[in-house]
Amino acid sequence: MIYGSQKGIGGWHEGSDRLQLHNALQTIAQIEPGDFQQSGGVTSYGTSQHNPNRVYLSPGEATTLLNYTNHEYLARTRDEIKEACVDIRTVDDDVSLAELNSLVDDEFWQTHTAGRSAVERMNTGSFADHERLSLKAALERYDTPVAPDEQQVEVMTIHASKGKGAENVVLYDGTSPRAAKELERSESTRKNEYRTWYVGLTRASKRVCVMRSAFDWTVPILPSDLAAVVSSTDHAQADGTMAPANNDEQRRTKTNGGEHA
Repeated sequence: MIYGSQKGIGGWHEGSDRLQLHNALQTIAQIEPGDFQQSGGVTSYGTSQHNPNRVYLSPGEATTLLNYTNHEYLARTRDEIKEACVDIRTVDDDVSLAELNSLVDDEFWQTHTAGRSAVERMNTGSFADHERLSLKAALERYDTPVAPDEQQVEVMTIHASKGKGAENVVLYDGTSPRAAKELERSESTRKNEYRTWYVGLTRASKRVCVMRSAFDWTVPILPSDLAAVVSSTDHAQADGTMAPANNDEQRRTKTNGGEHA
């Protein structure tokens, strides 16, 4: 899944090559080798009914695609491709696939228009394994390019989520063993931690999904009967049988509960 994130978590906007490459491969996937036919020196369109003169890549998509294409699929030397990429970035105009065709060989259109399998043929050695796997998965999941402002999923820490909100929120339960020991030892630390989890549990306007045991190195922090605790707390407040002494007490109560269904 293509997602945005705060800095350092690995969102697709960080080091934008992965998103640019995804979008370039999605765009050229609609093209077939037979679309590049020469007639009187003019390239026309053929088998897929997509005119390469009217299908475009952004400058970033075009240069990223060329930079990650292995030399065996290029129609020019690597140095010439680097110069072409400089020109593309300098002009800063969209590049038609007909123009791109002058820089790649015929086999490129047979091997690089097949979605996720094209990744195996590309020079993605600078990608981490999880980046390469996520790129292949995204090419299978999505049918079209995804603009940076169209990323519908945001991944962030609870602290970074403060002041933000969404209809649906997925919250991963757990803290480190070291932090868990500190919570047992210190009441002030425990209060601060509860306030943090209160923030996480109240970011959703419709639904919170709590994911448990997602990471084997974490220690659970939210009660297993979270939904029941919240429900009983809400009923007690509604009946007037429980009145929180202050905001801090209310937050602690809510945090010890909170699995919203």
